[in-house]
Amino acid sequence: MSNTFYKNVGRWIRLTRESCPIKVTQSKLANHLGVTFQQIQKYEQGRNCIPMYKFVKVCEFFNKSINSDMMRNFATENYTVAIKGSPAYFESSIANKEETNEQQ
Repeated sequence: MSNTFYKNVGRWIRLTRESCPIKVTQSKLANHLGVTFQQIQKYEQGRNCIPMYKFVKVCEFFNKSINSDMMRNFATENYTVAIKGSPAYFESSIANKEETNEQQ
């Protein structure tokens, strides 16, 4: 994969995270992935390549499905198409994930 691909994936992660109706910090996302918030920063900036299994977890967190159009858009620097419209994000799913993480 090209560096552009990972930069666009990182931009998508950041824009999806920031467009949520409930604030999702880098720390909250990092906790879900089992990494540090600094690692999320590196993913979002495209400095580190996010492993596919972690990207799948990001998509699950935001209740987004991965499809070939999304991947093609990342590869062609058209990542804004991949985030067009509001993200499929449910307040209750984030609240439930936070409660589960706090109980662990």
